Amino acid sequence: MLEQYLKQLLLDLELEPTVEKSRENFYSLKLPQISEIQLKKLDPGFYFKTTVGPTPEKRKEDFLGLLLRANYLGQGTRGASLGMSLDEKFLTLSASLSYEMNYKHFKESIEDFVNTTYYWQDELKLHNTIP
Repeated sequence: MLEQYLKQLLLDLELEPTVEKSRENFYSLKLPQISEIQLKKLDPGFYFKTTVGPTPEKRKEDFLGLLLRANYLGQGTRGASLGMSLDEKFLTLSASLSYEMNYKHFKESIEDFVNTTYYWQDELKLHNTIP
């Protein structure tokens, strides 16, 4: 089902209709300004994850406090979760949608996830400009 939804999404967005599956059963979706979104089928539902950008070096504790507040009840993440890569060099965003959904809801969920990614990329850039 995930592969079908992804193919339809790529057609709707007029992007190259190629869908690749990794050994870990993740599909990869490449969109403008986002390195890639990895998607996986759950039973039921879907899991999305992406890298937002590098963890800030300046005022890191302030930014991490902002992430904690954003994650609280999913208020600043539209229900997704902000985190860090294992080496703490990158900010990540992930969402686990553990319920059945039709294509329309899948597409809206991807749109929310992408918009949340763009928002946090902008927040990261803004934080890095503060002296």
